Amino acid sequence: DYLPKLVSINRKEFNNVKPNKLELSRSTGIMRVIWELRGLEDKEERVLSYAVNSRMNIFGRLTLPSAVVEYKTSKGFVKVNSNRLTILINKKVYK
Repeated sequence: DYLPKLVSINRKEFNNVKPNKLELSRSTGIMRVIWELRGLEDKEERVLSYAVNSRMNIFGRLTLPSAVVEYKTSKGFVKVNSNRLTILINKKVYK
């Protein structure tokens, strides 16, 4: 997953599978979250979930980048992108 600098990852809120790496790009501020899953069977699915926190109050729409999955087959590597996640926020939250 790629997370824009508008959000920060909550390192305590991963489901049962924690990522292998968290990489922060110094030039763009984008966080890359990497899981290396070994031994998946054909057609097996895994749901990876975690929480993020907004670095500022957001009103309107926030679109997160596509997640990228890369896996190896007998013919080579395959890369697949997910849909983008759009979050609509229709009221301001005051703290």
